[in-house]
Amino acid sequence: MSFSPSTLFRKPFEYLSSTLSDRTVGLGILVVLAYLNLVPIVAIGVSSFFAQGLELFDSFTLNNYAIIASHYELLYNTTVFTLGSAILTTVVGVAIAWVIGRTNAPFRRLFYYTIFFAFFLPPVIWENSWIRLFGQRGVYATLLGVQSLPIRNLAGMIFVQSIRLVAFALVLLVPLFASMDTSLEESSHMSGAGIFKTATKITIPTIAPGIMTVFIFVTIISLESFRVPLIIGMPAKIQVLATAIYEASRVDPVNYGVAMAEGITIILLAIPLLWLYRRFVSQSEQFQTVSGSGFRTNPIDIGRWRYVVSALVGGYLIFTIVIPTLFMIYTSIVQVYVPPNLVTPALITPIQNYQAVLSNPKLWESLTNTLLVAFVATTISVVGGTGASWVIQKSNLPYRNLIDYISFVPMAIPSVALALGLVFIYLQIIPIGIYGTLWIIGVAFVIRQIPGAIRIIDPAIIQIQDELLESAEISGANRIRRVTAIVIPSIAGSLSALWAFLFAFLMFELPMVLMLYNTDTIMLSAHLYQLYTNARGPEAAAIGVLIMIILAVITVAVHRVGKWIGGGTSSMDV
Repeated sequence: MSFSPSTLFRKPFEYLSSTLSDRTVGLGILVVLAYLNLVPIVAIGVSSFFAQGLELFDSFTLNNYAIIASHYELLYNTTVFTLGSAILTTVVGVAIAWVIGRTNAPFRRLFYYTIFFAFFLPPVIWENSWIRLFGQRGVYATLLGVQSLPIRNLAGMIFVQSIRLVAFALVLLVPLFASMDTSLEESSHMSGAGIFKTATKITIPTIAPGIMTVFIFVTIISLESFRVPLIIGMPAKIQVLATAIYEASRVDPVNYGVAMAEGITIILLAIPLLWLYRRFVSQSEQFQTVSGSGFRTNPIDIGRWRYVVSALVGGYLIFTIVIPTLFMIYTSIVQVYVPPNLVTPALITPIQNYQAVLSNPKLWESLTNTLLVAFVATTISVVGGTGASWVIQKSNLPYRNLIDYISFVPMAIPSVALALGLVFIYLQIIPIGIYGTLWIIGVAFVIRQIPGAIRIIDPAIIQIQDELLESAEISGANRIRRVTAIVIPSIAGSLSALWAFLFAFLMFELPMVLMLYNTDTIMLSAHLYQLYTNARGPEAAAIGVLIMIILAVITVAVHRVGKWIGGGTSSMDV
């Protein structure tokens, strides 16, 4: 009897599959998720009742919650900002995803790559660019013939927040639109329905689980969003729960108890969203569209409308992505910032800022740390999230509904509160020496991203019909073979998009980094924040431009790999 490398690789998995009971496997997954997801929640909850001032654990008190209850404006701002951002992002995301994934509009591939740049836009610099574009003698204000445009208000915060999150929506929605069976829409056209009626009556309802997932995630992300409220809202005294948490934990007088109570408040606000998500996904069988017979995914012909929708999407991208990106590039080549219409040749120094940042050891140290932690955390999150999604959606393991609920919980934890919870755990409860190292940042990243990974990959897993796997099993393929030959190629496009999204997101993660890094574990986002607060905006912009280029190259490479694994197709083939 001979053994090939693949046989040697499969044997351990087959042995485990045959010896471990489903209940043991399910319980093991549950224990791991409970440790990662519930222990920080418990730490935050306990601290919210016992923390006072600088003490994470003091005497019992309800005063922290009484303080929150008296801040009506804080809760109002949070609600408007959260729902406004979620609604605007979902509407715009669905419209653009339909154009890219289902129609034959020109430049669809270019649109997809362009909108992905929202992932690559550096924190702090990106938000500040919008302030300058809309502010005194800003580019957009000047084009409209006014001195300035209002942006330091809730509407401005919602607008800037949604721009970046639209790219998040497309990570999920474009693969779903692109993988739909064309025969459904062709039948609608043959019955006399027009293009937009088909889209609203057939296409969009078919991928409704994905749309609901987008809305839920964007709501959760906006609920705990930190960057936009900090840079745009705080100077105008517009405070939301996320910035209130940061202020309570970092600005004198520090009050960890109030910060923890505000974190628990956000978690409680997210519970109805979890219930809604579960109720909607329970009906997911009717939305399966990937099957083994008669399946066609060609884009639909929308006639002359293709030029109209292409122009609308192109105009949106020029206004929200292209011009702001060019503006950051402009900022990176001037000695000090001045509006573009007032700049003089003497102020333009194309190389100086780049030379300064490239010769700074702090950049290389922060970049090395960030690339290492982001790569490892992203890979673990994608593998763990995909495995958990399969268990939840396709397996018969015990406890899978409970696994689903527990895996969702960290999405509702504000980044700052999660960081504080980890500090409490690894300093006072489990002092194993990872506090103050890159390990604790990596742990925070994984906890933060696995729930999102599960929800992003869920619709792709759901749409794989069981008949495909059953046919492979009847033909003699074992479990590992079914996964590698059917499951992974079927979702390769979604996996590559998920990895690229999470990696770019973690490269610029700011709140948790600000709470957990030190001089020995400096991260890129913290380095950018230091440059910005020290009035070295042009140098920060130069770093931002360099990182955008790096992330763009990595993303293209990842999608190429996803296309190869998927047998020549990926989420980019639109």
